[in-house]
Amino acid sequence: MMLSSLKVPGVYVQEVSLLPPSVAAVATSVPAFLGYTERQPEGTAGFPVRVESMLEFTSLFGGPPTIQFDGVTLNARGEVSTTVASLPYYLYQSLRLFYANGGGRCYVSSVGTYTDDNELAGVAFLPTDGNAIHPLDEIGKVDEITLLLAPDAVRLPTADLQNLHQTLLTQCGTLMDRFAILDVNQNRDGNDNLNGKVDLTTFRTGVGQQYLSYGAAYAPMLRVVPPGTVNYLSHGALKITGGGGASLRAHVNQLIIDGNGLVVNPYAGWNLLTDAHEAYVSDMTDDPDIKQALVDSLTAFTAANGITLPTTDDGSPAASLKVYSDAIASDAGLDALNTARADVLTRLPVFAAYERGLRAALPAYGALAAYLEALAFDLPPSGAVAGVFARTDANRGVWKAPANVSINGIVGVSERYTSSALAGMNVHPGTGKSVNAIRALTGHGILIYGARTLAGNDGEYRYVSVRRLLNFLEESIKKASQDFIFEANDVNTWTRMRGMIENFLNLQWRAGALQGATPAEAYRVRIGLGTTMTADDVTNGRMIVSISVAPVRPAEFIVLRFIQHQLK
Repeated sequence: MMLSSLKVPGVYVQEVSLLPPSVAAVATSVPAFLGYTERQPEGTAGFPVRVESMLEFTSLFGGPPTIQFDGVTLNARGEVSTTVASLPYYLYQSLRLFYANGGGRCYVSSVGTYTDDNELAGVAFLPTDGNAIHPLDEIGKVDEITLLLAPDAVRLPTADLQNLHQTLLTQCGTLMDRFAILDVNQNRDGNDNLNGKVDLTTFRTGVGQQYLSYGAAYAPMLRVVPPGTVNYLSHGALKITGGGGASLRAHVNQLIIDGNGLVVNPYAGWNLLTDAHEAYVSDMTDDPDIKQALVDSLTAFTAANGITLPTTDDGSPAASLKVYSDAIASDAGLDALNTARADVLTRLPVFAAYERGLRAALPAYGALAAYLEALAFDLPPSGAVAGVFARTDANRGVWKAPANVSINGIVGVSERYTSSALAGMNVHPGTGKSVNAIRALTGHGILIYGARTLAGNDGEYRYVSVRRLLNFLEESIKKASQDFIFEANDVNTWTRMRGMIENFLNLQWRAGALQGATPAEAYRVRIGLGTTMTADDVTNGRMIVSISVAPVRPAEFIVLRFIQHQLK
C-alpha cells in the first residue's frame, strides 16, 4: 500500500518483511535410466516416465528379460565345470540394484522393447535429426533429473557407445545441473560376447575431451544372482558337452529356471513330456530302478491332473508313451487334447513330479540344477552406483564422496586388479581420465574404491563430490534467484539477495559441505555497484553476484608418519 494513495481517514496496517527469501535445496539423486524394457506404456515411447519404486516400474514396463543360457560343460562325474550364460538387457537388473542400494525417485526412458528389431542400435539412444521424439532430447527437458546413465548401452558397438558417452557428457555440461555415470567399454570374446574385462584404452580414447568433470566412470562389471522369484527360460539350442552330456542334452533345453530350481517348461510343447520320458526309458533299460523312477514320476503327474495314458499289448512304458505321443501328433481328438493341455497349464505351471523324478534318477541333472540356482551374471555397475549416490546423499550429504561404500545385492566383481592396474585407473598421467575401481576387499565386502571424475587431473573438479556439490549449490541458488527478476536493481534488492544466499551457504557450512573455521573462510557473497557491477551494468539491467565457496574435498590418500622418539 502506497502512502500517497491514502484518501480516507482511518488506521491502515502495513506488514514490513525483514527477512530475505530463502533458498530451497534441490534434489541431488534423481537419475534417468535409458534402456530396453519388456513393454512401453501407451504414449510413453521416447518420454521419461517418473518411477517411485521397483513395483511401480514392473507395473508400467514389465519384468526382466530372458536369461540367455547357451551352454554347459560337465566333467567326467557329471558335475558342472563351465557355463555360457548372459543377460541380453541390463536395465531391469540395474534398476533393481539402484533400489537395493538406497535409490528412490527416478525416471525411466524406454528406448525399445526386448523384441524390437532395432536392438542394440545406437540410433535408439542418440538424438537424430527431424521431428521424431527422442529419449535424450526429452530427458534434457526434465529439470528434476540430476544423474544420467544407460546400462544397456554397454552392449552397443564401440563407435555408438563412444558417441553416446560424449552426448551424455555434453548434456550434463550444457545444462550444468546433472552428472553422468558411465560404464566402461568391455572386451569381447570370439563370439562377440562381453567377457567382463574392461577396455580402458578404448574408453579413454572414445570419451572425448569435453565436459569431463560432469561424468565419472566405474569398472569392472558386477556379478549378480537374479532373484529366485523371477522365471527365466533357457535359450536356444542348448549345447551340453563333456561327461554326462548325452543323458542331459535331450531334456535340459526344455527347462525353466525359477525359485525351485530347474523344472520342465510346459510352454515348450505338449509332447515334450512324453518325448522326454520315452527317450529316458528307452536309454536306461539296464537300470530298472531308474526306469521305474521315471515311470512313477509320469504316473504321479498324469494322475494328479486326470490324464489317462493309452495302453499297449506288451505293457511297455516306452511303447505306451509312443502311442500317446502319436495320438497327440494326429488330428484325431486334437480338440480334446488341446483342452486338456490348457487345463493342465492353468492348474500346474510346472511339472513338479517329473522334475523330482529327474533329480532322483540323474545325478548330473541334479548337479546342473543346483549350479544354475546360484549362477551369477555380469552387470554394468552404473545402476548400483546411482543407488550408492542416493544413499550417501541422504545419509551424509552430496558433499560426501560416494566411495569406500559397500554395494548391496551383488556377489562379486568380474575382474580383480593388481596395485599397478589400480594406479593406472585412478591416476592416468597421459589423459587424466580416471576410472573408479570397484573392489572386493576381505572383511569389508565389495566397495566403490574411487572418487574421481573423468577430469582426474583437474585441480578444481577432480572429485565427484566437489562437482556434484557445485551443481547442487548453483541450481539451488539459481532457482531461488528467479524471484528477483525484474525487481529494482538497487541497493535494497542487492541486500536482500546477498542475505538470502549467505543464509543458504551458512546452512551448508554448518552441515559440513564447506570447509573453514568461520563462515568468512567458507564462503563469500559480493554484490553491488563498484564491487561486481558498473554503472553500465545497472543501466542495462544486469545484476551480477559473485559467490566464492570452499568445498570440502575427500581424504583420498592418508599418510601415516611414524617416527621413533628418542628419550633424552
